[in-house]
Order: sequence, then structure tokens, then C-alpha cells
Amino acid sequence: FSQKENAAFISGTGDEDGQPMGILSYDAGTAFGEIEQIDSGTDGEVTTDGLVKLYYSLKDEYAKNSTFLMNRATIQTVRLLKDSSTDQYIWQPGLAAGTPDTLLGVPVKQSSDMPIPDDDSLSVALADFSRAYKIVDRVGIRVLRDPFTDKPFVKFYTTKRVGGEVVNFEAIKLLKLAASA
Repeated sequence: FSQKENAAFISGTGDEDGQPMGILSYDAGTAFGEIEQIDSGTDGEVTTDGLVKLYYSLKDEYAKNSTFLMNRATIQTVRLLKDSSTDQYIWQPGLAAGTPDTLLGVPVKQSSDMPIPDDDSLSVALADFSRAYKIVDRVGIRVLRDPFTDKPFVKFYTTKRVGGEVVNFEAIKLLKLAASA
């Protein structure tokens, strides 16, 4: 269940098939109902400049509790990025137990459902997720026992209802790996 839920929270379409509306399914823009997509300045490549632009596009009230969300392949790329003025890596590993890895002072979380870096992909999200995205989870898993369909075996059908959508569009930004228009 958790794998399907995680995939739906990232790229769910919110249509009649019962999926929640994923963060990558919203239109680009700044109007209500649209998530602002910040152009990285390069096609298909995560850069230090693009990440800095993404971080500073988020308002202060959301930036202080924000988290980066990206795929493992994107994290690998980001771990190799250096600040051009100091030649230091911008990735800071969490050295103490329970301390998260940080990027530009912001914690980083990994999701295999985020896209890998490619032209025009939305490979990095930055958000105060507790204020940006609302998950509604109906308590309990429903189990239906079917002893008739596959004799002499008994089949069990399990279902779980969950929903989600962006509730604060100012609290989330996406990095679009594209050259500025």
C-alpha cells in the first residue's frame, strides 16, 4: 500500500480512478491551483545556481521548515556539486545520529517516485510539506473474503482509501530542468 500511496502523492492524477492529486500533476504558474516551476537555467541538468534559485523562490515563512525532495539519481548528482567560489561541496552529510543530510542548510528526503534528471523534468521539489500538502487517510483497511471464486482456495481483496492534494501553493516550488525562456 505504501509504495502505491507514495507514487500517487508524487504523480497521481486525481481523476476518477481514485488517486490523490500528486504534486507533479498541477499546472505550472503562480495562480491559485498552480505550482510555480523555477527554471534551472540548464536543460536536463541540476546545478548549484538552479538549486539556489529554487531555495530563494520560497517565502521565508515556508523556507525555515522546508525540505528538498528528489530521486536517488538526483541526489547523486547533487552530492557532486561544488560552490564555485570556495570549491566546497554544497551537500552536507548529517554526521550525528538522527541528523538529516542537508543541502543549502535544508534537509533532503529521497523518493524513488520523483523523476530522474532529464530535459524539462521536475526532478527537485522544495516545500514546507506540512503546510503545502494535505493527506487524508481513512482509518483501517477493508478486507473482503471470497471463498467461491477459486476453489479450493480462499481469495482476499484488500482496499484502503487515501486522498491528498496541495492546499497551500505558496509553500511548494518545483525545479524545472530547462533553460530560462
